[in-house]
Amino acid sequence: MTIIINNEKFEIFEGARVVDAINLYLNSNELLKDHVATEVTDQYGNRLNDRGRLLPGSELIIDSELA
Repeated sequence: MTIIINNEKFEIFEGARVVDAINLYLNSNELLKDHVATEVTDQYGNRLNDRGRLLPGSELIIDSELA
């Protein structure tokens, strides 16, 4: 299924959780490998639990900082 993270499209498996999207995003770019997610929100600004399930078309904003 397709989701959007920080305005970029990503393909992720059905049944994925927010934590899976965090790992996908941080591992997708060499510059982000040493970062940790500090906050994850949806397109409306709602904070998301890392165990929450994703739906096709979900839009996430992941804020991160160097670990």
